[in-house]
Amino acid sequence: MKKNGNTFVRLARYYYIIYKNKNYAREVDIIDSIIKRYIKSSPIQLLDMGCGTGEYLLLFAKKGYKTTGLDRSADMIRVARKKIKPFKESIKVFHGDGRSFRFNKKFHVVTALFDVLSYQLSNDDITVFLSNINDHLVNGGLLLFDCWYGPRVLQNKLHPRYMAYRQNKLTIHRYKESVFSINSNTVTIEHTLFIEKNTKLVEKIVERHAMRYFFYPELDFFLQSTGYRIKEWGLLHRYLRLPKSASWSVLFVAKKQ
Repeated sequence: MKKNGNTFVRLARYYYIIYKNKNYAREVDIIDSIIKRYIKSSPIQLLDMGCGTGEYLLLFAKKGYKTTGLDRSADMIRVARKKIKPFKESIKVFHGDGRSFRFNKKFHVVTALFDVLSYQLSNDDITVFLSNINDHLVNGGLLLFDCWYGPRVLQNKLHPRYMAYRQNKLTIHRYKESVFSINSNTVTIEHTLFIEKNTKLVEKIVERHAMRYFFYPELDFFLQSTGYRIKEWGLLHRYLRLPKSASWSVLFVAKKQ
């Protein structure tokens, strides 16, 4: 999921280069410590909604979880399947939409990381997405997700940005521009990438990502109305310390009632 429409289609094969410095391992260490406070089963069955190329799945599997991944991008799933071959007994991945895909099993934990919920733009999408996750959780199971946090988005709007990423003979030039829609609490980000190999331009990619930002009261309402109660929330990299100054992304831990 982590994507909607045509996002992350052509970009999938360059995803690992763009996000190679993201500290997935530290995030999983923190999330693992949170999960272990609530879930005592072993092994823990975990479903990652919007699993992307499978980086979180691999790290959870190495910690002993039985993991399942779902993503709306077929291109991302193709990359993930290559990654997980050594762990085929403990990791399964599927192509599908988190709002409608059905598994014939239930999970102790569902994660939706890297702002997957922010790709659910309408109230109906959010409600259906959260309800479908609830159907796949055991009683007392956990949902952990991060999302764009409204106060920070409004206080510090995104400005046009340029980044460059290099690996071996490839250089990726990435330009980002944002358009805000206050009435819908969304930001549409246009990513323009120029791919160079040996300094020669070989590809241009343009993708648009519409993202929704949230405020605590509305998330509390959505979660309560779909069968959850918020247990903890805060900054992921600060072990869920509540934000004193607004942060772009916050993590929520919700328990199925």
